Amino acid sequence: MSTDLYGARVLDVAPGELRALFRIFVVYYDVHDRSHAPLPDGDVGFFFRILWEAAHDRPIKQWHALQAVSLDDFLDVDWGEANSHLYVRRVDRVAARNHPAKDDAWEDLHDFYYERDGGWVNEDRLVQADYEVHVTDPRWLESLTPGDSWGTTVYVTNADQVTDPDAPAVIDLRGAARRLDPFPGTGADAATPSDLTFSDDGEYLAMTSQACELVVYRTAGWTEHTRIPERAGVPWGQDVQWVPGTHLLTARPPESEDDEPPATAYDVDAGRFVELTDAPGEPAKAWTQDAVRPDGAYLATIGGDGFGRPQRIELRRAEDEALLMRCRPKGHRYVSHLDWSPDGRVLAAGVIEDHNGYGGEIHLFEPGAPVAVPEAGQPSAEKLRERLDKSYDVEDITTLTGMLADRADDAAAKARVWRRTAKRLEDWATPPAAAADAYRRAIEHGTATDAASDGLSLSRFLYRSGDLDGAVDAARGAHRLAESLEDGGGNLDLRYAAGVRVADMTRTRGGSGDLDEAEAAYQACLSLKPGEPWSLLGLGWVAAERGDDEAARPHLLEAVDAGHAHAEGYAAMLLGGSAKAARDVGEALRWYERAMNAHDRHAPLATGHLGELHYLVGDRAGARHWYERMLKVTDLPELVAEACFRLGEMAAAGGDTERAVKHLGRAVRTEDATFAGQARELLGTLTPN
Repeated sequence: MSTDLYGARVLDVAPGELRALFRIFVVYYDVHDRSHAPLPDGDVGFFFRILWEAAHDRPIKQWHALQAVSLDDFLDVDWGEANSHLYVRRVDRVAARNHPAKDDAWEDLHDFYYERDGGWVNEDRLVQADYEVHVTDPRWLESLTPGDSWGTTVYVTNADQVTDPDAPAVIDLRGAARRLDPFPGTGADAATPSDLTFSDDGEYLAMTSQACELVVYRTAGWTEHTRIPERAGVPWGQDVQWVPGTHLLTARPPESEDDEPPATAYDVDAGRFVELTDAPGEPAKAWTQDAVRPDGAYLATIGGDGFGRPQRIELRRAEDEALLMRCRPKGHRYVSHLDWSPDGRVLAAGVIEDHNGYGGEIHLFEPGAPVAVPEAGQPSAEKLRERLDKSYDVEDITTLTGMLADRADDAAAKARVWRRTAKRLEDWATPPAAAADAYRRAIEHGTATDAASDGLSLSRFLYRSGDLDGAVDAARGAHRLAESLEDGGGNLDLRYAAGVRVADMTRTRGGSGDLDEAEAAYQACLSLKPGEPWSLLGLGWVAAERGDDEAARPHLLEAVDAGHAHAEGYAAMLLGGSAKAARDVGEALRWYERAMNAHDRHAPLATGHLGELHYLVGDRAGARHWYERMLKVTDLPELVAEACFRLGEMAAAGGDTERAVKHLGRAVRTEDATFAGQARELLGTLTPN
């Protein structure tokens, strides 16, 4: 069992308002250290995962993007942090109870709590809070019902948030609009971006490497304009600034009064170094890792989560520092510097590749499209197959199979999809009725040959399920389809198999007219394949069912010697039954032993019949032998009940009360309708207390 961290309860669902109200309980504590899992507060990633759990714990009624999120994505922290905001727009904590936990509260708390019957032990004492969860589409709420409660291992994350509708119009941090690689290579200072800065008029973007190489791009077309290697003796280190109002690049102002101010600059337009007659003065921008947009309305910052994961760029409203958007540059570990273009349309970021702080690129972020709600559209066939193979909910499997079949190019392919699901469900320990429906859908779409074969499978499944009427109907349908293949030669084996199936099912059901239909079907099959043992067995079986042993015998004798072990066993059992009815012990023994030699499946009934026969003719020793032998090969209650009652009865008559009580007690425990009551009555005379 996984250790739950939280409990979730749905308090209210308002699809029209794109809102749901949750109560979140903290159910994991360290009582010794008096600490507990934190309340999730405004984490959209936490509540996306709560919604995902709710959707995946219920049958699929229709497909939408939330259900399309795979388990692998759900478990992928980076995927969740980057995509949760597409589903959850905002989370507001509206109430809290028992938080923070007071000193005296710890006496009543335990380390672990698990959901039982929709609640938690002493849940009113748990740390908890209520949250209004605002979503991007009402579909994400379809799986929620007020009162639903469950335990969860979902944890608090640092998910990206796009909480303001105008954020993409300000700057789109979901992906760089352009990437520049001014310092190619890896693993060295020369390949690692350091400083970057836009000229005051936005015409140029200058950047340096950690080896002090300078590269200048023209922003119109983003083409390289200037490159000055470190060995050229430039008058700056890694950090540069534009002389305000000019295209002159020079070192940043000194950090202390003792440092000499820069005396030279590089004229980007002229392509040469020039003397500075005056100190460059204070830079136009503050030299920090925070970058304020020129109009002062927004702030770009570099953030980290403190756990050694890649740094993120965060966009905040300057007025209240409310987070609007957060992202992690893919494939990079650190962010070195940020700078806005003068018109506020571009944010430039130096990003570092590896955890050692080497290598990197310049990423340019620009305004982008509004945040798009994930499409409800259809998933790929591969996605459907993946989800279908991992699902064990019958309704889910049926829905997904239908969706996958709809994608198939032709009817035969649709039939294959349904057939695969039918066989899968049929193989379950307790096969659901949906297996029959899947076979019917396969029959509906399949060719005559495939449909007839599937009809036979359906008939067998329904027979095992105890639906004899359904089994007969399915067999008849398969036979009609097989017979339709007769023109042009058809499939003789399939026609034979379908005919035998009709005969077997009608004979087994034994309703009005069924034996006549079975006899005609067996005769037709014998015409298709003369001497076929199963048809001979069937004709003998029909005659035996009618009580006409004389008519049955020649068919059964031919079947028993036809060299087919399966038919031999059943034919021998029927011949043994005829001998038993005639009280011919020697003949019965001959055939029942032959049945057991043909296949051990016949041992329980054969030994039981021999035990009963010897009992009926008064041979108590023989009866005990065969009944005791039967108890070694079966535990079927109806057979055990008869054998134990007879053995107990004979033991009681012989004065062996201990053995009689043992056998009679076992017969009583079977609760068999015929023998358990008799055993109980006889047992009462032996043990009056």
